[in-house]
Amino acid sequence: MTTYYVSANGSDSAAGTSEGAPWLTPAKAVATSMSGGDVVRFRRGDTFSGVNVTVSDSGTDFAAPIEWADYGQSDAPKPKFYQSSAAANIVTLSGDYVYLLNIEFEGGLSSVRPTASTGFRVDNCKLTHSSDSAILISGAGSGGGIQDSEIISLVGNGIESTTHTGMSIR
Repeated sequence: MTTYYVSANGSDSAAGTSEGAPWLTPAKAVATSMSGGDVVRFRRGDTFSGVNVTVSDSGTDFAAPIEWADYGQSDAPKPKFYQSSAAANIVTLSGDYVYLLNIEFEGGLSSVRPTASTGFRVDNCKLTHSSDSAILISGAGSGGGIQDSEIISLVGNGIESTTHTGMSIR
């Protein structure tokens, strides 16, 4: 289990394994092989622009997911993933057991798009200004969940699911 750090003042050539040597972009996180129990932490108060990534690695199960979460001062705003293109998703989840925790998503076609992803979570996130659905769930995955998240200022649907089963929304 490894914890990685990403910050607006980081460098993608850094080790990424400490707050003192963080990566710069979410793209570096998806280019790094991850497995169950690994955590990617994004610094609170930072905005990551142009984010359009696909998380294809998988956690092991609900007890050992891959987490994308926050770190830093608790009174700072959540880290923000921003996408100005109305034709690009911000984060696509094709891996299983991937949790997105305490992150703000703004813009994009869809903020979060699980595609045949089993066991995904979107918890305590803020999703705004998507040009389509904030969360567009497609494919034959199962067992996902959305909890304590705020979805506002949308053109399309808040949450749309085509074939996913066993999902929990609280």
